[in-house]
Amino acid sequence: MELSQEFRNGVDESFKKLVDALSRVLAGDKSKKAFQEVEKRASEAHAFTQMLLFKDFGVKPIPVHFSSSAAAEHIAQLGLEREFEQMIEHAKQTVPGTRKIEVMLEGWPDDPSDLRIVILPHRPHPGGDDPAHREWIAWLVDTFPPEVCQHFTMSSLYTNRKIAKGLRESHQNN
Repeated sequence: MELSQEFRNGVDESFKKLVDALSRVLAGDKSKKAFQEVEKRASEAHAFTQMLLFKDFGVKPIPVHFSSSAAAEHIAQLGLEREFEQMIEHAKQTVPGTRKIEVMLEGWPDDPSDLRIVILPHRPHPGGDDPAHREWIAWLVDTFPPEVCQHFTMSSLYTNRKIAKGLRESHQNN
């Protein structure tokens, strides 16, 4: 596969800007502007990666969407960006049928200050027992210490309405 020099320069520049923006945040700049710059640069770098994968390898990328900037900020404040990226990549590779991943920041009803990052793969229900959540959680606890695991969870968001409606109805009848 031959990449044009212009494309390679664009990739290099994009990733350099991302590293610079991340370095500023890691050096202590926790301003909203700094986080927005990281988000912008990450989006640019991701776009180059998607173009490369889709164009040259026929791989359709799975987009990751943050429901609010608070989720990304919380991950950065925890200093768990690398671990979070591993979790996202693992979900992309192992949760069948994932079309996109949504990331949310949620508090528990009994203690709203106890925040969790919720990773939501959007996908069709596979029918029957779905082991994806249990398998992802097992991988999580095998891969990371409890100090990391306590901040993250995953739950599939099923996109086929007929099955989702049936699941809701059976839950209401029990």
